[in-house]
Amino acid sequence: MKLCTWLAGAALAIAANAHAQDAPVTVSDVRVSADLTAVTSELAATYWGTLEGDLASAVAAEFVGRTAPGGVVVAIDIDEIALASFFDATAGADDARLTGDVGLINAANEEVLRVFTVSATANQAASYLPAGADVVMISPTSAEFYAAVVRAFARGVADTVKAGG
Repeated sequence: MKLCTWLAGAALAIAANAHAQDAPVTVSDVRVSADLTAVTSELAATYWGTLEGDLASAVAAEFVGRTAPGGVVVAIDIDEIALASFFDATAGADDARLTGDVGLINAANEEVLRVFTVSATANQAASYLPAGADVVMISPTSAEFYAAVVRAFARGVADTVKAGG
């Protein structure tokens, strides 16, 4: 009888744990840090200078309906060297990329739960450009290009988090 009770308890614990792992991730905050000294073009700085706030807003928008005070904190640290690739005249649409390390942090105790890297290339951003825009012809200093890259990166973060990191 004790064995049956123990097995039943173990089965319930396993089932509860499996259900908890299948539950969608909720987000309580999004934090972005980037050293924007890589942006040397005055025109580019008009847009890229607000990257931290714009990217935080774009990532938060990906989690509408999946936010909660006890959710994870999504902390993003942008790789400034990869960011500079957008302004390298020799970079192609596959070479130019926005890359960052993304950490999921327990909001209650600041414990890092997972860390992964996300990148958005110019080619990946192409689907977020206005209809008819050509990723090869559009300038990386333009508002349209900037918005497309931010959206592509935010989608990459959300897709990775939703898939379990």
